[in-house]
Amino acid sequence: MTTKVNERALVLEMLLAVNEEGQYSHLVLRDVLDKYQYLGKQERAFLTRLMEGTLERQLTLDYVIDQFSKTRVKKMKPLIRNLMRMSVYQIMYMDSVPDSAVCNEAVKLARKRGFSGLSGFVNGVLRSVARGWREVRFPNLSVTYSMPEWIVDIWTENYGEEKTRQILEGLTAENRLTIRTNLSAVTPEELVNKLKSEGVTVHAVPELTYAFEISGLDYLAGHHRAWFLVSWQIEVVRYPAMGEKIKVRTWAYDFKASLGFRNIDILDENGERIVKAASIWSYMDTERLRPVKIDKEVSDAYPMEPAIDMEYAPRKVKLLGDAETIDTRKVMSYQIDSNNHMNNEAYIALAQEYVDDVADIIAVRAEYKMQYVKDDVIVVKRFIDDRYVQIILADEEDRTRCVVQFERSSKDI
Repeated sequence: MTTKVNERALVLEMLLAVNEEGQYSHLVLRDVLDKYQYLGKQERAFLTRLMEGTLERQLTLDYVIDQFSKTRVKKMKPLIRNLMRMSVYQIMYMDSVPDSAVCNEAVKLARKRGFSGLSGFVNGVLRSVARGWREVRFPNLSVTYSMPEWIVDIWTENYGEEKTRQILEGLTAENRLTIRTNLSAVTPEELVNKLKSEGVTVHAVPELTYAFEISGLDYLAGHHRAWFLVSWQIEVVRYPAMGEKIKVRTWAYDFKASLGFRNIDILDENGERIVKAASIWSYMDTERLRPVKIDKEVSDAYPMEPAIDMEYAPRKVKLLGDAETIDTRKVMSYQIDSNNHMNNEAYIALAQEYVDDVADIIAVRAEYKMQYVKDDVIVVKRFIDDRYVQIILADEEDRTRCVVQFERSSKDI
């Protein structure tokens, strides 16, 4: 017999873990979905949306709550603060949930968690919000779109208010999950029928007959295999302009032992190549953290195309000289990916901060040796000559974690 689970109570615990304990939202949510795999699709979708939505709209929610509460959000007890946020999110953004149900469930949760003395406060504020939130006028783009004010200021200064508004609207729009048919393994029709038989909603993508937007996808168990990026090689013909339409293509071109080789192509509207890249990936057992041989079943799942015509560099980046230590940094939360490691792109972005004229870069190479996790200390070293800037990212024990090499088109640094 399965014990009845209160989804709102689970969301409250997740929000406390993220907002008050500093845990990573994607890892907290993943752990809960792992633990409660027996929940129905509707329940899992509800707690996922409520948890993610409350975090995404937190600035907006806090502003609205402050308009109806004599106690400001920052002064509330942590449990009450997060309970109010998730409840107001339901009132404002989840039309399928009656306001009365939101208020009643919040009061029950407050009492159950030992805050009976504040149940009247919770009930009164939430009912006031339900009656009056539509009349609230937001003072700026930061509150309207729940984006930190300093980010909005930077975008407005660089792109203007209208373009910034468009960017913010895009960021807060509903995320769409798009998949592509592996034509070597199944036809689009067979894939659609298979997905529909499992209760997944499928919509065609007009531009591509073999691609689909899907929703209603239930939990997928992990198979303890993943691709880890080993090296990058990027060559830039020219940089795309702001607002320019581009086409990005990627495909596998070879597999050897535990390594997979992939190309990336960026084309402009006229079909002219403006960026080309090659990457090498290691197929890993995520439990033992060891490379494993790529089975034919795995490689067959990736449609192969010929490799781009480019001068392929070795996987390892040769050090060009003695690098000077110029900075120390700490790995921040925003640099962490879903595997709880520093994201591949974050290495290059960080290294790029130590190149004075980024627009002068015509090629980038990166070799990943060891991973960073949150709060690790990054020791930044730099070597410069007439053609290259090499950034070595090391640790406190002087072990190299990543080497990033930038090639410049001129001698100006």
